[in-house]
Amino acid sequence: MIRSAALVLLLSAAPVAAQEGSPFFGEWCGIETRLWVGQGHIGFNEHTVCTPRRDPATGTAPTFATRVDCRNLYIQGEGEDVSLVEVPIDYMTSITFTLTDPDTLYIDLDDGTAPDLFVRCP
Repeated sequence: MIRSAALVLLLSAAPVAAQEGSPFFGEWCGIETRLWVGQGHIGFNEHTVCTPRRDPATGTAPTFATRVDCRNLYIQGEGEDVSLVEVPIDYMTSITFTLTDPDTLYIDLDDGTAPDLFVRCP
């Protein structure tokens, strides 16, 4: 539980501070996925982080597309022997955001899945 909480804090701290400046920034809620978009990073759920090649702050609504370098982050070990392990995600190389209104976002990943609907989290 502590490990999950630490990763959530890691992923969510910067986007919360950086929500102003882009219509794509902020915390987005999907059916099974939570998404954080901030300056220079995109996070999914508790442990997936993507570094966009173009900063979402440079995007203009309604659509923003960029290549991404994604990885899963895991905390390994206990006590003083804790380390962060990064596992690259090779099948996810680009992302497209499409705003249909200021609080509704579709994301399309190049992972073979259909675009997902997100709304701003309350």
